[in-house]
Amino acid sequence: MAVGGKIMVKSVSDEPEVILAHWGVMQQNLVGFRLVGVHAATGVARVTSPIVEFEEMAMTAKTESGRTYRLRGPADPDAAAEMIHKHIRMWGLTVHDVAMADISDLALALPRNPQGSWH
Repeated sequence: MAVGGKIMVKSVSDEPEVILAHWGVMQQNLVGFRLVGVHAATGVARVTSPIVEFEEMAMTAKTESGRTYRLRGPADPDAAAEMIHKHIRMWGLTVHDVAMADISDLALALPRNPQGSWH
């Protein structure tokens, strides 16, 4: 469903887990690290809320909303760059507000717990 040109996503209780394809990581000033990618079931591009946990071995992330994202396949920098540029335009941001990031950048931003995941 679209409202005001923006696509509304299902609530976390209705959709607690999403498989994300053609994904990447972006860092947004004053917000943190977020995933960008394509919802594998719907084909719709998505920018997540900030990442609060990341499990590298399982390639899963939990975001501030409480939703879990399973990352399908390797990162896709070209698709991620396109989604980040759309995000910049949609929200009136500049290239100084948002940058592409890498999974390894999460290690610096999220502390590692004893089980090996970052949060």
